[in-house]
Amino acid sequence: MLTDIANPFYTEVAAGVIDAARANGYEVFLAHTQERPDALSDVLKAMVAREVDGVVVTVLHSDDGDVVRWLRSARIPFVQLSRRIPHLEADFVGIDDTAAAAAIMEHAADHGYRDVAVIAGPRNSSASAARADSFLQAAQRRGIRLVGARRINTYLTEDGGHRAVTHLLAKGPRPRALVCGSDAIAAGAISALRASGSRVPDDVAVTGFDGLFPRTSPLAELTTVSQPRREMAEVAVEMLIHRINGGRRAVQTSIRPHQLRIGTSCGCPPLKTNANVYLAA
Repeated sequence: MLTDIANPFYTEVAAGVIDAARANGYEVFLAHTQERPDALSDVLKAMVAREVDGVVVTVLHSDDGDVVRWLRSARIPFVQLSRRIPHLEADFVGIDDTAAAAAIMEHAADHGYRDVAVIAGPRNSSASAARADSFLQAAQRRGIRLVGARRINTYLTEDGGHRAVTHLLAKGPRPRALVCGSDAIAAGAISALRASGSRVPDDVAVTGFDGLFPRTSPLAELTTVSQPRREMAEVAVEMLIHRINGGRRAVQTSIRPHQLRIGTSCGCPPLKTNANVYLAA
């Protein structure tokens, strides 16, 4: 169950789940909800009706307790990937969003930027909320004041990022730096900045989060946090198959390593090779 298959993050997670599941004799049904509660309910009912063996879930919000109850009443095991319901006793695979977000905000601060705006994903996503909170805390530690107008939540899409920046620029002067909660948001933000005549990073520095764009992409130079999406998918499938086979081990939480990938969108000079700075194990 994916949030939005159009987001390259979820596309690669889906491919990783399919490959890992197929290698173990399973086929995968894919569905995405686009953050719509009615779609989530319909998808869940369809999967229960088809008696799937297990579910990898990337869509859970903090108030989705009914989803968990439905899965458990149908005796369908599940694994949470990237997002999780706080304090839920269930397997989870992800990264340390708090540490990763702090690191990229620290990098922006190291450039000397004082007028910073944050554009994060929806607050009811545990991953987006953790990143937004960590951006704020890291900024405060460096003496950067993020007032309400400089803290925006939007959809995890290019359109969400574009709309957020368009609104931001209409309300006041442009910030010197934008720290974004996803690469999709950052891509939309850069598009809106260019449409307004602003240069990246000369006028406004931009950072992302997810590590989606390869060297061949026009956004290859985006400074971002890179997540091991394939590895996360493989671990999630391994956990799920263990539960499908009746495994009763204690609930597992697997925090995978992330990297800070330095591009030029933050204001760093071009490098001869793509740089990856190791952050967490």
